[in-house]
Amino acid sequence: MATDPGLASLFRFLVLSTALRLGRTGFAIDTSGFDGAVNFEITGEGGGTWHCVLATGYMRLHSGPHPKPLGTARVSVEDFYRLLTRQTSCASAAMSGRLRVEGEAFAGVNFGAMFEQLRAARDLPWPSGAIARWWIDGAVKRFACGQNP
Repeated sequence: MATDPGLASLFRFLVLSTALRLGRTGFAIDTSGFDGAVNFEITGEGGGTWHCVLATGYMRLHSGPHPKPLGTARVSVEDFYRLLTRQTSCASAAMSGRLRVEGEAFAGVNFGAMFEQLRAARDLPWPSGAIARWWIDGAVKRFACGQNP
């Protein structure tokens, strides 16, 4: 099963951008003593798995699952895009069972923080915001085209 093109391009961008920053982020990360890896599993047709390694002030996204994650957050491809486009929140997805977390509860918090950072980046002024809007809007358009040929 191939990963959805929009999802693949968005995560490719996130993996590359955290690699280029060498794990240093442009925002404060409060891991609250959580050092380890979290798997993000996007389920269903076109889904995929990525993992985020966290330490104090450090966050790096990688392709594929981590062999020993402290937690895993799972959401369907459709719900991933609903979260990305602000049609739903992580809290409501978790309460309705569409966002499932195994292991450390911080995995769900980290997953939600990823969406908050994507939304915040999208709202930045030019040039940073323009780049984020281009990647995020492009991912959403590619997903919509794949769903409605």
